[in-house]
Amino acid sequence: MLTLLTYPPNPTSPAWLKGLLKSFFVRKGGPFAVEKSLKLGLRELGVNFKLNPIFFSKTDTVHVISGVKTLKWAIRQKNLGKIKTLVAGPTIVVSPLDSDSILSDPSIDIILCPSQWVKDYYESLIPQCSDKIKVWYAGVEVAEKYKSNNAKPGKCIIYQKNFEFEGVQEIQDICKKNQVETQLFKYGKFSNNDYLNSLPFCDFMIYIGKSESQGIALNEAWMRNIPTLVYNVNKWE
Repeated sequence: MLTLLTYPPNPTSPAWLKGLLKSFFVRKGGPFAVEKSLKLGLRELGVNFKLNPIFFSKTDTVHVISGVKTLKWAIRQKNLGKIKTLVAGPTIVVSPLDSDSILSDPSIDIILCPSQWVKDYYESLIPQCSDKIKVWYAGVEVAEKYKSNNAKPGKCIIYQKNFEFEGVQEIQDICKKNQVETQLFKYGKFSNNDYLNSLPFCDFMIYIGKSESQGIALNEAWMRNIPTLVYNVNKWE
């Protein structure tokens, strides 16, 4: 049985309560999108899994999707012989050197990265783990109602991710001058459904951000035939 974890399965732990509350009330951003993608993919493939079980028992495979504390807990269980195979990633740390190089722990069998450039970056910092590092591309859902673009002429989405860009107002002013309506989405401050529901009604999207590890929001736009203008950041930030 495959067990997926985003928080430790220990009801007496503060981390468990925090993780439980977060799963109910925080449904924004990349980690949630990755979790959703994984669950949809496993169900499509007919793979049985448990997500964040309340109680934990000896099992074959545990995949820690996110959470440094969760990974530390899983490493302890692996060392106790309660986990046969331990998979970690892709939303645990930014750099493999974070949290005292936790991804370098020999108890981890597979390290998942969201894209090839991240894999290359990880290998440059922890070359001793190169054989363990694998790329898993998070997918996006194909929904029939989103397949066609029913855009009204002159609508633009501005997607701003983790980047205080002073030019947003200037972009909006230029669009307004050219009679192009704009809708601004700031990462972490909107629901994914609001974003998806807006895509079929725009002509194009301007994407503002720093280096992108997997680009789920971009893939969701491309899946719906939305042209995007993306600043090409060719270095890690």
